[in-house]
Amino acid sequence: MKSTRSYLVLFFALTTVGALAVVYKQYLDIIALGAGRSGADAALQAKLGAAENLIQQLRAELAAARAPTRLPAGQPEVAIVATNPAQGSRVAEMRARMKVLQDDPKYQKLVALEQKAALDFRYGALFKQLNLSPAQLDQLKNLLLQREQAQGDALQAARDQGINFRDDPQALRQAVSDAQSSADDQIKAALGDAGYAAYQQYEQTGTERALAGQLQQSLSYTAAPLTDDQSRQLVQILAQSGASSAGSGGGGAPAPVTDQVISQAAAVLSPPQLQALQELQARQQAQQQIRQMLQSTQGRTPGTPGGG
Repeated sequence: MKSTRSYLVLFFALTTVGALAVVYKQYLDIIALGAGRSGADAALQAKLGAAENLIQQLRAELAAARAPTRLPAGQPEVAIVATNPAQGSRVAEMRARMKVLQDDPKYQKLVALEQKAALDFRYGALFKQLNLSPAQLDQLKNLLLQREQAQGDALQAARDQGINFRDDPQALRQAVSDAQSSADDQIKAALGDAGYAAYQQYEQTGTERALAGQLQQSLSYTAAPLTDDQSRQLVQILAQSGASSAGSGGGGAPAPVTDQVISQAAAVLSPPQLQALQELQARQQAQQQIRQMLQSTQGRTPGTPGGG
């Protein structure tokens, strides 16, 4: 009975983690879409609020699922599988059943429909920027879906071959890149050089667009809403700041709202808009300080003010 209960808890935790990841990605996509609008409409606001509520609900459910297993704080839920071969075999059985479902043509068709509809959230601003004909837009959506499918197939093939991201991240990235190269070539042929360059920039600035979306949301109900052009310029400023802080390669994580970003943004934002950006900067700095304080408490005994 105890083994069955533990397995159910494990299954709930795994599915909740997966659901939380999907919902949180959709939440970021909704914010990113807001960066390409002149104002957030009621439908978008409702979906954003629903995503936020569901994220909180899933987090609460995950916390409740963790308690019975008594996992150490920060330990991945899947760690229980490594310490219990019986449960590991059940998880493997679950994965096998899921693979059978994924091979079902009806399931594949339903997933394709859902994914194609979700593209509007993820790429809505890009679609607007490219201004494609209906036929060209449909072609691009199909190519984007092919690219995502190629990524999924490459990841599955890598797992089947025993390639682990933690052990060999470069091999996994290379496998995904190779699988997506054909779709990328077709996207470039469909969009042309200028359109493909806009697509590449869009793909590479997800975090920057999300932050610009946050600013746009915070200003949407004020007398100084962020325009599409201002949002694009802010994304460019954030991306350039991230590339310069990472060195000439520009491959590092996007930079936060630094003083340099504030200085450059002053040329494209009005005073109220710049103040809102400064408030975002202050929030980022507060979050960083909170993380540092939490990290500094690890390993201390209760009531000990210093380390050791």
